[in-house]
Amino acid sequence: MKVRLLNGLIAIVAVSAFGLADAVEQDLQTQTLCLVAAETVKIKAELATEPKSRERGLMERESLPAESGMLFVYPQNGMRAFWMYKTRIPLDIAYIGSNGRIQEIYSMEPCRSIFPARCPNYPSQQPLRMALEVNQGKFAEWGVEIGDMVFTDDCETPLQPLPAT
Repeated sequence: MKVRLLNGLIAIVAVSAFGLADAVEQDLQTQTLCLVAAETVKIKAELATEPKSRERGLMERESLPAESGMLFVYPQNGMRAFWMYKTRIPLDIAYIGSNGRIQEIYSMEPCRSIFPARCPNYPSQQPLRMALEVNQGKFAEWGVEIGDMVFTDDCETPLQPLPAT
């Protein structure tokens, strides 16, 4: 009986540890971005510039600090679609053109399905190079709208696409 109980506890700890390891945030570079709208907000954005980091995105995260986000950068303009498979926190996404102008904004809900095909996707309506994800409702709170610009940390230089693979 004690051996079964011990084996059961070991199995639970192993599964929990595997899940936690899977949820550890990626070690990504960050960049401060400036959003100038109803108010000026500086956010710390993790940079997803490689296929693996773009694919993983904010999956498995339990939370995202209020003034933070993730900037997805692609090597060239193209039609993009994002989904919320394995993403636990509600997010807003801004699709950003290569000139730093916000072209589209969508609110995205976490997908609870274990089947990826059952998760909705959020396709861009035009080609883009970048996308910025933040906590849901933050763009509205900050007064950020379609047509607004994303700037570098000096709040004057429009965001240009970063090198990406």
